[in-house]
Amino acid sequence: MKLKKLFAGVVAVAMMATMAMPSFAAKHTYDETKLEDHESITVTKVYTMVGTGSSPKETFTLEQVGNGVVKKGDAATAPALGTITGYEFAAGAATASGAKGDITINLPDDYTTPGVYEYTLKETAGSSAGVTYRDSNKTIKLVVTVVSDDAGKLYRYAGIHTETSDSDEKSDEFGNTYSANSLTLTKKVKGNGADRNKYFEFVIKLTGETGKTYAEKYDITGNAGFDAEKSASSIKVGEEARVWLKNDGTVTIANLPEDVQWEITEAGAATATEGENAGKVMNGEYEVTVPANAEGSISVAENASTNNSVEFTNKSSVNVDTGVILDNAPYMLMLAVVAGGAMMMVIKKRREEE
Repeated sequence: MKLKKLFAGVVAVAMMATMAMPSFAAKHTYDETKLEDHESITVTKVYTMVGTGSSPKETFTLEQVGNGVVKKGDAATAPALGTITGYEFAAGAATASGAKGDITINLPDDYTTPGVYEYTLKETAGSSAGVTYRDSNKTIKLVVTVVSDDAGKLYRYAGIHTETSDSDEKSDEFGNTYSANSLTLTKKVKGNGADRNKYFEFVIKLTGETGKTYAEKYDITGNAGFDAEKSASSIKVGEEARVWLKNDGTVTIANLPEDVQWEITEAGAATATEGENAGKVMNGEYEVTVPANAEGSISVAENASTNNSVEFTNKSSVNVDTGVILDNAPYMLMLAVVAGGAMMMVIKKRREEE
């Protein structure tokens, strides 16, 4: 008996939820036997994370382009659309599968005659670095159909079309992406004369795109080979920061928007112009191998982890003195052979005389 009551309760809740669903639907459904008037319609925004990072707080919205057009009916003009309420995504909201939110478009309430009214919309482009906005040429079409009943009362129905051509799959949603990744700097120290506990200073400079908005700062973190006390803990785009690393030391700057450019140099390293190391990049006694990607830009491509990883190598070698004068050794060997030969001749001659 209790099980039957529980089952009945579940069914009742399910039925209530099912009945409530149409009020959350983005699309309008038309039933000529049961006319409904709609004050607004929604278009779904999809916010996708590309790469590795956390998306900034962002509000996406639309705006009307030009005037509405009367496609069918006796109206002289199409009333202007009402308020368009954008959707605000909180910081970190974008996901790999795409977070969704609805932009609400309030329909005009002053239609005077049945007809078909068409409006053109476009996305209001923002300036957040790493965020892609819909191309202004890829407009969105909103079609409002106004019908009347036998008493002359008007009812509004609307449909959203985000497809760019008749061949595209019909859709009432469109997407934006936030693309970002981490920049990693690693230090390697090699050679029998190298001090693995010696810290080397690096200068990291970041450059962004004109007209783009960046975070106030981007955190710098490191492993055990990173001198946190001497090094900067964050960096701004458009500025530089200094960090100190020893052998196997690594620093990471996370969540840098795609296309942010970096330039990394090792302080004190310069090309020698004379001596046995002429032409080599030297930092004191260390020969520096400067990587090809000491200058680059943040990538979210498939091999981004390699592209965004920079590694400097310093090598110092010494000749080991074992006490043998290697320059004289061949001559001493020759003298020993000559002396040995002479002694053999003396011994042989004595034996013959005897």
